[in-house]
Amino acid sequence: ISAFIVGVSLHYKKIVQNEWYGYPEEWFPSVSATIGDKYPERSFFMLFIAITSGPRFALVGLWYLLTRKPGQTLPKFIFTMGIFRTLTCGGFTYVTSTDDHQRHDIFMISYIVATLPWTIGCVALSPPNPKAIRYRKIIASSFFGTLVPLIYFFIQHKVHRVPGAYTTYAFFEWSLILFDVAFDAVTAYDFRTFQVIIKDVQGASKGIIAGSDTTSTAMAATLFYITRSPAALQKATEEIRSKFSDVEEIHQGQTLNSCSYLRACVDEAMRLSPS
Repeated sequence: ISAFIVGVSLHYKKIVQNEWYGYPEEWFPSVSATIGDKYPERSFFMLFIAITSGPRFALVGLWYLLTRKPGQTLPKFIFTMGIFRTLTCGGFTYVTSTDDHQRHDIFMISYIVATLPWTIGCVALSPPNPKAIRYRKIIASSFFGTLVPLIYFFIQHKVHRVPGAYTTYAFFEWSLILFDVAFDAVTAYDFRTFQVIIKDVQGASKGIIAGSDTTSTAMAATLFYITRSPAALQKATEEIRSKFSDVEEIHQGQTLNSCSYLRACVDEAMRLSPS
């Protein structure tokens, strides 16, 4: 959107120009012309694509973790398609139509083709969230429905050289971008119930849980619940005494993390008192 605004403001007549016609026959710029023909709009688009590449890869990875099931190959295939389409997005972004029109088109077509199985697969793998499923189906139908007039008007422009056909094509091309972004945004509804936990499994930290606020909360909750159960307190005490011969040794992360029962008590306390 930023590239479009900058491009229209600075180079309107230049970016609506194509190989056959210019303004006023053509009056709306295509995606390729907007992101690849002129500076600085090209740089704006490249910058924001670079910024969003990390979240795009993260979304693909998290979606795989959310939908994978033992014995199923579809989540792996959709994960592969997600990675591939993200790479091809970088392809048509950094290989502009001005630099190499043929390779730019190959990357963009590959992105659209990879989006088809990605979209269908995400709908098929959707968790039982009625709102997310409904939105996915609506956006996916709009995306696929847009492809038909997109191809039609591109042929009208490229083959039959119809004045104004490329402007109409550009509207459908921009619509695909918006539908694509909206489709991936729906995952926010599914990720509301998805939790990512970063755990120090090697014992590199000096405590069971890193961070002063988190540590104090964990310890307070653990002491509160464990002191209410004499049996649990006795078992945790015996485990600690068997692991450490001196109180000074307790700061050793690897040994402390080997206290499996104490860790279980901490995890349960954090579950019961997450805040």
